Amino acid sequence: MSSAVIITGTDTGIGKTVFSAGLTLALQASYWKPVQAGLDEETDSETVARLTGRPTLPEAYRLKLPASPHHAAAREGVRITAMSLPRVDGPLVVEGAGGRWCPWTAVSYTPIRWRNGRPRSSWWHGPHLARSITAC
Repeated sequence: MSSAVIITGTDTGIGKTVFSAGLTLALQASYWKPVQAGLDEETDSETVARLTGRPTLPEAYRLKLPASPHHAAAREGVRITAMSLPRVDGPLVVEGAGGRWCPWTAVSYTPIRWRNGRPRSSWWHGPHLARSITAC
């Protein structure tokens, strides 16, 4: 069974995608961003694919509005439902949308079903952000 590392962080533009790309390359992993909110520019998946050349899985949800997933989904009439981590050969880097406490749906902060029970988290804080790396 492959392992997954989930990258989250507060706010847009703090480096989740670049960090995910570096980790994807270092681990020779596949990359997945389950929810992409904002399609006007290069998406996070497109950025990681360009920077790494590694396998990039398609997003489960592609929302036009660059906002918190639950707001973007509500405005676009989309219902984000629970999803399982995809099975891949080797490690998987998963980039979240927003921070750990950024809701993806009106009732859930993380609509991902874990394969092996609860995830293990490691948190560290900087002066303007909080980051989490979660291994499943």
